[in-house]
Amino acid sequence: MVSFDWNCPQYITPRFTGAEVETHIAPFKGKRAPRCRNVFLDRQMMRERIGSLEV
Repeated sequence: MVSFDWNCPQYITPRFTGAEVETHIAPFKGKRAPRCRNVFLDRQMMRERIGSLEV
């Protein structure tokens, strides 16, 4: 059996700091919250519709 440690964090050179990554992904975090809320509301509305059909 042969193994390699190429993916070990010890040998991976960080290219960006945590602050740089946060700066670049911040716009996406802001867009995601409303979408998650919409999905939640859509599911809730469907449950209510299905519940009203069950008589």
